[in-house]
Amino acid sequence: MNRFIISFISVFVLVIASGCGSADTPETDSELLTQQQTNPSPSSYARVSLDWFGTYHGVTPCADCEGIDTTLELTRDESFVLTIQYLGKDDEPQTTEGDFFWNEAGNTVTLAGVENRPAQFFVAENAVIQLDMDGQRVTGDLADLYILRKQSESEGN
Repeated sequence: MNRFIISFISVFVLVIASGCGSADTPETDSELLTQQQTNPSPSSYARVSLDWFGTYHGVTPCADCEGIDTTLELTRDESFVLTIQYLGKDDEPQTTEGDFFWNEAGNTVTLAGVENRPAQFFVAENAVIQLDMDGQRVTGDLADLYILRKQSESEGN
């Protein structure tokens, strides 16, 4: 009889546990990345658990041009190459190279030597999110435009 009760309780706990969390499933990339940024667990820190090295690309908003074509390459030796081009304004891209460092939480990189533009990126699964000049996540209707997607090897330079 005791085995039956223990088995029943075990099954009941499994059923309850499997139903938990489904209401919190993010619907958009932005919601998923926000959850990763605001609720990191020690086992999910980007620095130790993601294949963060690689090339990321996107077109971020621009106040006085069509957009900023942005490519960021992060290497395993913690160096970077940042290439930006102001679309409809610049003929040639601007490239900055240097080292980057991780924040204490292991989820955000700061590009050393980058001035007069955002230099911090939150690292997520197959993406980096450009943070604002104060290191904060951009919110609102344009938030998804600050996500740079990781390129596959075949898309690389």
